[in-house]
Amino acid sequence: MAYIHNLVASTLVIIFVAFACTNVTAANLSGAICARAPHPPKCMEALRSDPRSKTASLVGLAVIAIEASTKQAKVTRGLVQTLLRSAKNPRLRSRYSSCLENYEDSIDALGRCLEFLKNKEYASLDSYASAALDSPVTCDDDFEEPPVESGKLKAASAKLQDFCDVILIVSSKLSGRKVE
Repeated sequence: MAYIHNLVASTLVIIFVAFACTNVTAANLSGAICARAPHPPKCMEALRSDPRSKTASLVGLAVIAIEASTKQAKVTRGLVQTLLRSAKNPRLRSRYSSCLENYEDSIDALGRCLEFLKNKEYASLDSYASAALDSPVTCDDDFEEPPVESGKLKAASAKLQDFCDVILIVSSKLSGRKVE
């Protein structure tokens, strides 16, 4: 009887340790990814706001980052649509119209990222994540001269760029490529 009790206790300890190590490893994985990000708090927001990140593998973190980026791109596109509708200045209307196209391009590029991840086509994943990141940068660049960019748009754009950076970092880890 004591043998069975010890066996059950030992098995439970092994299961607990294995479970604890898995959670620590997943948490450390998110931390290691975000430590390489240009803005670690935004990276943590992208990853840890999703409960799946607690146990996610690198592929799982990539899925989370792609989904968070897509959601942010759509939110920002909606903001641009609102700004475009309310803009009276012809220059602003033109810029917002251009930005709207940029965010559509970003959403399209992010839409392809899951497919490339699934097929382990990391070079294509990098290319499309980079394209998704370039679109808000292009929009921001349109506002180098007055009239200035809306503060809300600038913040939403920066958040999308930070989220796209997470995709690139995870993709580099998956492919074994070094990121500088």
